[in-house]
Amino acid sequence: MKTYRVKEYKRALSTLHQYMDNKKDYAFIHYSCKGFLRMSEDKVDRILVICIHFPYNGSNKIFSLRNTALIMKLSLHDATSDVLDKVEAHMLDRYFKYAKDMGNVTWLHWNMDDSSYGFCALEERHISLGGEPFKIDERNRINVAILLKRLYGQTYASLEENSQIIDKGKLYVTLRKNGLYDKEILTLPEEAKAFDDRKYPEVETSTSAKVRAFSYVMDKAANRELLTNSNKFVDVYGISVYGVLQYVRDNALLAAIFAIIGSTIGSIIANLIRSL
Repeated sequence: MKTYRVKEYKRALSTLHQYMDNKKDYAFIHYSCKGFLRMSEDKVDRILVICIHFPYNGSNKIFSLRNTALIMKLSLHDATSDVLDKVEAHMLDRYFKYAKDMGNVTWLHWNMDDSSYGFCALEERHISLGGEPFKIDERNRINVAILLKRLYGQTYASLEENSQIIDKGKLYVTLRKNGLYDKEILTLPEEAKAFDDRKYPEVETSTSAKVRAFSYVMDKAANRELLTNSNKFVDVYGISVYGVLQYVRDNALLAAIFAIIGSTIGSIIANLIRSL
C-alpha cells in the first residue's frame, strides 16, 4: 500500500515540476453558480461567472452574466428568467469558443470533476440552453485539490480542535495557513446571495480571487514552501522498514550520510577482522 503511495507522491511531484517549467501551457479555471442557493423564484443552476487565470503572466479572463448583459445592451435589473437564459446562453457560447481556441492547454481546477459542479455541469447547462459545448479532454485536466492530497496526504489541511481532526474546507484552511486568504473570497452560497442582492462585481471579484489563489498555492507547493498539517514521513512513506529505506533513498543528503556511515562501519569491521 505504501509502495503505491510513494509512487503517487512522486507522480504528483513530477506534475508540479512540469507545471513550473511550462506555465504557458497551463490555465486555471473556476466558476460560480446559483444552484447552491434556493431562495428565489429563479430555481436553476445558473452559471454566474467563469474565470480563467493564466499563471505565466498573472492575467485573468472573465465571462460573467453582468459583462455579457452589457455586451448585449441588456439590464439584469429585474430581468426575467427568459432574459437571464439568453444572457447566460451567450456567455457560455463565448466561454466555450474561447476554451476551444485556447488549443491543447492543461486546465488546473479545484474539484471540478463532479457532475453537479464542474466541466460536465458547464457542458450540460450549455446544452440545456440550446448550445453546443466544446468538451475539454479529461486528460488535459488536473484537480489541484487531489494533487495536494497526493503530495501531503489526506489531512494536509485539517484543523485540530479538542483532539479531533475537523475538516474546515481544505482550500480555506490552506489559504489561511499560508497567509493567502483574501477577504474578497466568498463561499459558493455567499456568491449566489450576492448575485440575488445585485452585487454582481462582488461575485466576479470573489471568483477571480479564488482562481488566483490556486496559482499561489501551486507555486508554493512547487517551491516546497506550502505550509500544511501533514507529516510527510508518516503520510507519504509510512512507519516501516521499507518506508525508512525509501525515504533515505529519496533524500540525497540522508543517503550520503548513511553511505558514509556504512562505509565507516565497514572499514572498522574490516580492520577488526584483519587484526584477529
